[in-house]
Amino acid sequence: YLTFKGELPKGNEGRIIEMIMVSSTDHSFLAPSIDATRFVASGGVPLQASVAAGIISLGDHHGGAIEQCSKLLQDSVKAGSQAAEIVSDYKKRKQRIPGFGHPWHDRDPRNLTLIQKAKEWNVAGDHIALIESIASELKLPANIDGVISGIISDIGIAWQYGRAFFIIPRAVGLSAHAVEETTRE
Repeated sequence: YLTFKGELPKGNEGRIIEMIMVSSTDHSFLAPSIDATRFVASGGVPLQASVAAGIISLGDHHGGAIEQCSKLLQDSVKAGSQAAEIVSDYKKRKQRIPGFGHPWHDRDPRNLTLIQKAKEWNVAGDHIALIESIASELKLPANIDGVISGIISDIGIAWQYGRAFFIIPRAVGLSAHAVEETTRE
């Protein structure tokens, strides 16, 4: 929290950031960043090179939705936009709303815990409420990116830091994959 806001947390912001970091550390072999890391590690390069390959693979479709969704939420809350108009606008433009849907999960269990704790620790606010409203309007749950977007927005972190909430914890998981690839595979 201090790194992103320049001040110490006043409440449970640090605790919720810790939960976010743990929830994004790793997520199976199906992620492009993990594939890139393991592939490069198999060539016998130093650890930092394999982890860098994984980090470089993070983009708009893998890791970038937190930034996109945070911007949407922060702009929408500031403008007073409602879920129905947001969904309608995206449907008219035939665009996918960032932070919703997942190729493998109908409902990601990490989300339920993050939202529950954000509410319990009094860090959930208008942005989480908007995420839940959009999900209801879409009849599609928010994915982990959407939930993280709502939480970081509610604790006052600028949308431009969105990808950091994926890059930082994923570096830990990528390091483990690189070591495993070089020592066991």
